[in-house]
Amino acid sequence: MTSAIINYLKIKAKYVHSYTHKLWWPGSCFISFPMEGQFSPVISKAIDRIMQPHGGVGKVKELIRTDRKGDGQKRFVVFDLVGSPVIIIAISLPEYPELLRVAAECAVQAHAQLGESVPAPLEMGVSDGVYFTITRYCRPRNRWEIYRQSGQVLTWLSEATRRTVVDPLPEEIEHDFVQPLSALLKYDQLQQAERDSIQEALSELNSERWRPRLVLMHNDLHRGNILKAPEQGASSWPFVIIDWGGLRLAGHAVNDLIQLARDLKLSPVQLAPQLKIHCELLNCNPLQLRYYLLSAFGFFLLNLEFCPFDKLDETLRINLEYLDLSVVKTMEMNTN
Repeated sequence: MTSAIINYLKIKAKYVHSYTHKLWWPGSCFISFPMEGQFSPVISKAIDRIMQPHGGVGKVKELIRTDRKGDGQKRFVVFDLVGSPVIIIAISLPEYPELLRVAAECAVQAHAQLGESVPAPLEMGVSDGVYFTITRYCRPRNRWEIYRQSGQVLTWLSEATRRTVVDPLPEEIEHDFVQPLSALLKYDQLQQAERDSIQEALSELNSERWRPRLVLMHNDLHRGNILKAPEQGASSWPFVIIDWGGLRLAGHAVNDLIQLARDLKLSPVQLAPQLKIHCELLNCNPLQLRYYLLSAFGFFLLNLEFCPFDKLDETLRINLEYLDLSVVKTMEMNTN
């Protein structure tokens, strides 16, 4: 599955970031049309079956991006007879047949691990040689809603870590930590302080002073992928997490947390309690959180050749600086 996910990410990187499931963003428009003749019989039957409890199919609108390129698929929103959006249909473009399939399969796997906070497709399959999915519509949240619920989102992430954390096998330590760190050490864009940290991580791995753990990793966790949970849904959270195409069931900890915290614009003081929680889950000290972040970026360097190197080293540097400031606050908490 790892190679398929990497292929997914390579294709996705050719486009500007996807905003799956959002209806009312700037630079988008709808094209309305009758459903008859627009979908294959297989997809049409699936739509009719899913929409039957909602009173039937109203309007069908194609979501068109006017300000950016697509991401290898077409999307359609199906409304009920009173004009409420109910489902979203995604259909892969013929030139990228695997993109949507990988994303859908990853969502199913994440749903199995994390439950209703991850919306699994209601229907997925192949029709006329292309892959399609049908997913329940979830409303996008504005940034103020996300900021108000940032504490709950961070709690969700710590609970996801708690539920999925595992101790790696020796071969997984080699593959997920030793090899990525060794590759990153050879990366000529690093500063000396970063190289020193990598060497410390490798030394503590060798001496077993650092015993890393693996967790479920979203790999693209930011507020744009956090939507409002369906009102009729069974989720205990008021939101759902989407866009699981980069999922790693046993991935690197800390990277999702730092990416999300930066996107939520948390201060180091606000992030510090979360770092303390994750240290407890990972059974490590705050300084060793740096090793996880370095390992994740080493993995990106080895597996995501499409990522521009200047962007990689710049993002790594910013994330490390942000983490270091937050770790200082965490250690101050521990001494009080």
